[in-house]
This record gives sequence, C-alpha cells and structure tokens, in this order.
Amino acid sequence: MIVEYAPVDWIDTSQYEPMRSNTGNWLYAIPFSSGDWLKMPLLPSGKTWEENSARRNQGGRFNGQVAGTVPRLQPAASYELQQMEELDFLVKLQDRNGQPWLLGTLEAPLRFKADAGTADENGLNSYRIQFLSQSKQRAAGYAPIY
Repeated sequence: MIVEYAPVDWIDTSQYEPMRSNTGNWLYAIPFSSGDWLKMPLLPSGKTWEENSARRNQGGRFNGQVAGTVPRLQPAASYELQQMEELDFLVKLQDRNGQPWLLGTLEAPLRFKADAGTADENGLNSYRIQFLSQSKQRAAGYAPIY
C-alpha cells in the first residue's frame, strides 16, 4: 500500500479551502506553496487505517490512525523519520475499495511516530510507523472538483 503525506508547513494557507460537499468529499485540491505529496510504501500490519469515535464531556471526537511497517532499518531512514516526528501532516490514502480519503486538516493535523526494532530470525528489521489524529470530524473523501 502507498500512503501519501505532506507536512502542513508546505500547504499554501492563503489558497486552502476546508470545504466538504454534502456527500462528504473534500471540494478543493490541497494547494502547495512548496513541495508536493510525498509517498511512503507500507507493509500493512493489521488495519492500515482506522477511525474511532469517542464521546467526552466536551463533545465527540474521532481518533484516527494510519499504521504500517517500513522494512529494513537504515541510518538515513532513521534520521528522516526522526525529523518527521517534529512535523504535522495531512495524509491521503485509498481504502481497499479504491475510495480516496483525506486525513487531517490544518486545524487538526496528524502527528507522526516511528518505532524501530529487529525481529526474531524469521522477521523483519523494520520501523513501525503511525500517523495519529484527533478531530471533531470524520475523515473526508478526497475527490476534489476545484
């Protein structure tokens, strides 16, 4: 599976339109002031993406998580993943049915986390990565028409 992601610092806030259609799709393409969507191949480890609702005294929240495994521990990859842990992100992905989704907004971006480890003799030397979110709204479909 391929996950696309972009640091929120790359988003052109003057052109950013956080609007959804009445069918739950994001209406405007994400505008970039620098860069573009980055891609990360993931080996699924359980559910690649899930979003759970939680009720609190302050109202409803939706906790989201994109998770997977990036194989082969490498010093250069460790350094890049460490830098990613300091940033906030928007994430795009397609579910198993081919539906594209946009996870996160500028107001409620995703945080990144990576754990490294070696496995037993038949396992992978790998990173387990996660993009984590907490939002007042569920993720939107991503089929922009503008």
